[in-house]
Amino acid sequence: MKDIEILLENKPGTLALMGETLFKNKISLEGGGVFQNGEVSIAHFLVEEAEKAREELAKVHIKVVRISDVIIQKLRQDVPGQLGMFCRKMGEQT
Repeated sequence: MKDIEILLENKPGTLALMGETLFKNKISLEGGGVFQNGEVSIAHFLVEEAEKAREELAKVHIKVVRISDVIIQKLRQDVPGQLGMFCRKMGEQT
């Protein structure tokens, strides 16, 4: 699993174009979000086929600026504070 960081123009239809492009190429999004930042938005999504996503999005003029490895840790919804505990343990290992 990889995280792809995408720059999107802040105009109607851009996020739809991104989603449709990935769908047409059978690239599934496993999670993520989009954050508005002035004239552009910054999107982060988890995908299995990051390089294929970059190639297909480039064809419709959507730029993937970075592909990163990720650590996936499922948190239990019934136990508060797990994120802090998990991150503290990671920090203590560095």
